[in-house]
Amino acid sequence: MSSSWNIPLFSEVINAISLENRVHGVRWVYSSELDLAREPKFGRVGEMYGEDPYLVSRFGVAHVKNMQSPDANGTLRVATTVKHFVYGSSTVGVNLAPMVGGINDFYNIYSVPFRAVIKEANPAALMPSYSAYDGVPMTSNIAYTNHFLREELGWDETAKDIQTAGIHALEASIGHEIGGTSSFGTLATLGNNPKIASLVKTAARRMLTLKFKTGLFENPLPDLAQINSTVQSAAHLALNLNILKESMVLLKNDGILPIKTTGNLLSKVAVIGPLSTYINAGSYAADDYLTGSTGCFVNNDTNVDAMIADAVKTTEAAELVVLVLGSSSSNLDNIGDVRTDGEFYDHVDLGFPGPQLQLHKAIAATGVPIIFIISGGQHSGATPIYYDYLPTNRKAGIYTPTDWQWPVLNSTARYPFGFGLSYTTSSFSNVQVSNYTSTSGNIVVRKSVKNTGNVVGQEVVQVYFGQAFPVIERPIKNLIRFTKINLEPGASQEASFTIPVEELGYYVIGKKQVYADTYTFWVISSSDDADLQSRLSSQARHAL
Repeated sequence: MSSSWNIPLFSEVINAISLENRVHGVRWVYSSELDLAREPKFGRVGEMYGEDPYLVSRFGVAHVKNMQSPDANGTLRVATTVKHFVYGSSTVGVNLAPMVGGINDFYNIYSVPFRAVIKEANPAALMPSYSAYDGVPMTSNIAYTNHFLREELGWDETAKDIQTAGIHALEASIGHEIGGTSSFGTLATLGNNPKIASLVKTAARRMLTLKFKTGLFENPLPDLAQINSTVQSAAHLALNLNILKESMVLLKNDGILPIKTTGNLLSKVAVIGPLSTYINAGSYAADDYLTGSTGCFVNNDTNVDAMIADAVKTTEAAELVVLVLGSSSSNLDNIGDVRTDGEFYDHVDLGFPGPQLQLHKAIAATGVPIIFIISGGQHSGATPIYYDYLPTNRKAGIYTPTDWQWPVLNSTARYPFGFGLSYTTSSFSNVQVSNYTSTSGNIVVRKSVKNTGNVVGQEVVQVYFGQAFPVIERPIKNLIRFTKINLEPGASQEASFTIPVEELGYYVIGKKQVYADTYTFWVISSSDDADLQSRLSSQARHAL
């Protein structure tokens, strides 16, 4: 959903999810996930908001605020659990593997979303990662769980753990063990130990406080009438469809899209691929409106050659083929069934699972025009091929040029962060950056955006900044603000951003400072240098 870059719409979606959880009697959820998706082979990347600390922070804050939605008495609608502190870039993408990093990476990269969410939204709970950071298991990492979370940030809520020794976990402020009592259960025989008894009382007090905060004791049971009037209501289904539409990314268009809905219409379209009929949506089911060979996943008993030959035959009889490939992640109840992605399912490379690439090559060889959809199974995949919906989102994750290696000699990504096409075009002009020379106060960035196309569209306006001579290694461009605007054909609108100067600072060995230097600001539609070079007026330098 972060690919939508639409915080207001996302907030509405999370509010609806929160309401549906509440009426079902769910008072505590294990989200939001604030990991940074910087290792694309990791199977849980699909659960994350992306690779950028600022983008993840904004969606994380919106999630926690709208999920918890405290009432006038401070009662939380649904308690949240931000996770996994800190994780997302495990060694070679293997789940539970350690993360390599030091104190500067911790403060400037991995802890940034947690700092923002704790300060702005006060999540009810936090889950440490299941692995080690900088050689120390996070479930017993007192320096980060106690000193950073509780002392530096002043956060005094509940943390959760699924592994490690009970005493070390309690000392590190871990107060709840998921999936059994393998660690904490062993502490029952130590009740006469004053230190252990004190740790247990502290953990129990935090857990009971959370239950009171969610109103569990006052209203312990769900109400059937509320369930029927809230769950899958028309308003909630509309929100679901809208966020799915706005989260799709159009990467390339050679004139095939959009498909015409008037005039000379296509008589036959082939829809092919293992994800063409499979919907990974929990208990939801697909409408059975397709004819012909249905999509299926391949196992050891599948005759791949025969299936591909059948797909080629179907393609040759069509005027257009919609090829839907990708990876599937089912819930934990169905783990092992039709699953190639998700928790416990990491990747050895970045290619498509099984014989999907073989299928793609065979379909492409027919010469029939292809609409290629990379999907996780969402049923919204049909909507971006018509003019009634314009794909205007931007990528929030990593795309690499090959499936077998990271780029070594060339640091340019095939699809850079923030990239996405639309059925309309836009232009940026008249960039202005306020003149500030102190390390306090605000910087105001303004820019005019115009829809230069023939249809209504949206544009994601992204603001990046970079320091000329940082004292430690820093990104050339750092995302610092964004907004998404609607524009009629020919219409213009000014996008304005207020940025506290202190946000230009960063941490060196745990201490934050804004350095006097020259700063460059870019107001563009993606982080790509090519995009920047086409709009030279979009950059301005600012000296502190």
